[in-house]
Amino acid sequence: MIENNVNNLNKFLETQRDAFSINPRPSANMRRNWLKQLSLLLKENREDIVKAISTDFGNRASFETLSAEVMIAQLSIKNSSRKLSRWMMSKRASTPLFMAHITAKETYQPLGVVGIMVPWNYPINLSFVPLIDALSAGNRAMIKMSEASPHLGKLLTNIFPKYLPEDLVKIITGEVEVSASFSKLNFDLLFFTGSTPVGKIVMKSAAENLTPVVLELGGKSPAIVDATFSIKATIERLTWGKTMNAGQTCVAPDYLIVKKESLEPLKKGLVNEYNRRNPSFYKNTDVTGIVNQKQFDRLTSYLKEAEESGASVEYAQPRVDESRKLPLTIVTGNIENLRLMNEEIFGPILPIIVVENMDEAVKFVNNRPRPLALYGFTKDKKFIKQLENKTHSGSLVINDTVLHVGMESIPFGGIGPSGMGQYHGHAGFLTFSKTKPVVKRGMINIPKMAYAPYKTTIHDLFLKMFLK
Repeated sequence: MIENNVNNLNKFLETQRDAFSINPRPSANMRRNWLKQLSLLLKENREDIVKAISTDFGNRASFETLSAEVMIAQLSIKNSSRKLSRWMMSKRASTPLFMAHITAKETYQPLGVVGIMVPWNYPINLSFVPLIDALSAGNRAMIKMSEASPHLGKLLTNIFPKYLPEDLVKIITGEVEVSASFSKLNFDLLFFTGSTPVGKIVMKSAAENLTPVVLELGGKSPAIVDATFSIKATIERLTWGKTMNAGQTCVAPDYLIVKKESLEPLKKGLVNEYNRRNPSFYKNTDVTGIVNQKQFDRLTSYLKEAEESGASVEYAQPRVDESRKLPLTIVTGNIENLRLMNEEIFGPILPIIVVENMDEAVKFVNNRPRPLALYGFTKDKKFIKQLENKTHSGSLVINDTVLHVGMESIPFGGIGPSGMGQYHGHAGFLTFSKTKPVVKRGMINIPKMAYAPYKTTIHDLFLKMFLK
């Protein structure tokens, strides 16, 4: 079957629509059974998943896949299964005094069939977590895997039907043209994770059907260091957040802002910490490769431009292009107009901007598109309040990086060019649900006082009562 045939995609969609129409409001037990099957799929196929992802990357440490992908998905399943009944409960709503005899409530209804478009960098996390939210809300889903994850896509295509029927979850694979056709389908909601430029194309395609979209994009997430927090802990946590998955993380610190006196200690500390963690770099199986040659060439073109412009480019290890591995690379100097400061890097390259003070740092961030995450390393309570109140970002994390993505108790999502909408836990349940008001009244008819004709004593009394 040629899955990039738009007619086939429409057939899959109609099959799921028909199944949804038979059971438009699945019970909590049914939804929990779906989640249980997802958990079983992850458990029974763990080794194959790790192997497929590593093959797609050229190499990826199994620990990174298990901790940042499989574990996060399993924790999401446990959280949703435990709280699902409470999330599904209707909530009573208050009414105005003149409607005191009327009852109102909010109910949560599945949207129907949703589309999920998955990137290549965390393909299990970023397919399963939105799927968990969608199934928890009672929906059916079609999932378009990235063309840059062909081995994982093939694996999931083969194993998913053993756990969940295709009229509930359907895996779609294929090249860019498949994604283009997928984004044009008449879903009840389209959930896209990927770059901002592609997000604009997806949103434009979805608009043809007035399909609502959730866009989980990237952007340039800054980290600001004011030197009041432990330099050792700052270096450890920045190194982890920047180089996990070889920097191919949407919330990785994209660039660093420091005061002049902190520049050299931080540079030296970051290089030393990176090399301590990654001995025998090119032979080290803990080091993840850049996902494909196209992405590797893009990253090296940033570095070539920086070197040609006169910027300082410092490699933690000598670069060997044939390996498709890239070590932590620090770029400083007059770099504000370079591509690596105006495009999302998505790799282990860390530009550093030097400022005179923290007010200048905040101004620098605010003069640029709103990021998916903002990281502040500080013990200064006034500066923390400044970051909370005078900056906009999808998330704000103080004295660490990246870890907020694994927290099911808080929403995850961007703002402006870094995305729209949010998910994870209860926020995801609400995103994939229609909050439907239900209003009920009996024979008592106090609002009758407002019926025409209007020029009566009762109308004057009505207005006096409620327009005080």
